[in-house]
Amino acid sequence: MNAFARAQAAYASDGLSTTPTTKLLVLLLQRAMRDLDDAKRAISSGEIEAAHRALVHAQDIVHELRLALDPDGFDGGHGLADVYGYLADRLIAANASKRADLVAECELLLEPIASAFVDVAAAVREPAGFGTSA
Repeated sequence: MNAFARAQAAYASDGLSTTPTTKLLVLLLQRAMRDLDDAKRAISSGEIEAAHRALVHAQDIVHELRLALDPDGFDGGHGLADVYGYLADRLIAANASKRADLVAECELLLEPIASAFVDVAAAVREPAGFGTSA
């Protein structure tokens, strides 16, 4: 890795380390939605490898969201964990079959979650996350 790449990676890491947690969740969910849109587009145009990459990335995001979730931390936490689990299964099925209708189902499941986190992020002012003292 050259010096520019190291500096770029450090800048990105520092930026994320000072981003509030709710904002990070919003960014992750928005990226997953973009991945699903990319996957649908790739499937419809026959770009199987591009669809695979987008769906795997969305799966990775859902996996990380599920790992980060404390189901006992709020009312509905266990329900959200169940939705993440179901969503992970549907993403795997969508990737295995390259069916756009399954990707669309995933979008329908993920969109209200993303929207809810956007609302929470707008309503809550929290300090920067990941061990910083803002």
